[in-house]
Amino acid sequence: MACSFPVISEVSHGIRVSVEVFYREDASQPVTDNYVWAYRITIHNNSGARVRLLSRFWEIRDALNGARTVAGDGVVGEQPELLNGASHTYVSGCQLQSPYGNMEGFYLFEECQSGERFEVRIPRFKLQLPFLLN
Repeated sequence: MACSFPVISEVSHGIRVSVEVFYREDASQPVTDNYVWAYRITIHNNSGARVRLLSRFWEIRDALNGARTVAGDGVVGEQPELLNGASHTYVSGCQLQSPYGNMEGFYLFEECQSGERFEVRIPRFKLQLPFLLN
């Protein structure tokens, strides 16, 4: 069973990044300090140009183990190209050794016609057990 949290959004360079987080109780094992979350990200291009997502950079903070970074090409094996007004949605996940943490980062995009590269911020979102919300 998954418990979802409110959607968080942020706009950079006319591109909206929205994140919806789900705690994966079915995949987590709190007894062994293994907590799993899934997140759905929707990227909506309202920049007025055709753009391509080149890479991602994440900073993941675990309440017990500090921060780690994850970087790489594209998202879940894809480098989507988005026309103005188009969206791309994908689902990924994160595992922590504590019941609380957070993630944030940025995508590197390229404007297809000019070749200009720019960063689009991924808003910080919490990874926490549902009962910790109160």
